[in-house]
Amino acid sequence: MDDEFNQRWQRAESPFDGVTLFLADYVPLAALRTALTAVVTALHARYPHSRMFQLHDWHEHDGFVLEATPTTWDEIRAALASDGALERTCTDDSYVRTAWFPEERDFLLRFHVRDLDDPSPVHHGIFDVTAREPLASRLREAVAEAGTELSVLPAKAFFDRKYRG
Repeated sequence: MDDEFNQRWQRAESPFDGVTLFLADYVPLAALRTALTAVVTALHARYPHSRMFQLHDWHEHDGFVLEATPTTWDEIRAALASDGALERTCTDDSYVRTAWFPEERDFLLRFHVRDLDDPSPVHHGIFDVTAREPLASRLREAVAEAGTELSVLPAKAFFDRKYRG
């Protein structure tokens, strides 16, 4: 997280006063990209003109807080174009997620590709997206239409449980 999101999480402010939708377990990258594409398509439809940002989120690794860098919807879609492109957006660090969010900070979309030293021949990944209703319901529907079911928890509780700082 960056400092602003870290403070919002601790105070249970938007989007952490909403819910977090998440995959219960790692899935093959092809399935991850399908689900992420559904989420990104729905988010882009809702926020087509928003300035977008990206960061490496260390919340689950050691809680380190970083600054975000600008990105674009085109760069986000390019990251979803192939398994390799998705892997290249990640770090080699365990439990460090890549995150995307709009300037309004109405949502936080994070994903992680299992470390490259994983012995599995098929790389796997996981993601979560945090938002308030009714956006969260729309995202859950979009992912379900793409063939994936998501679990849901109150956002503050989800991030409290995941924190490793």
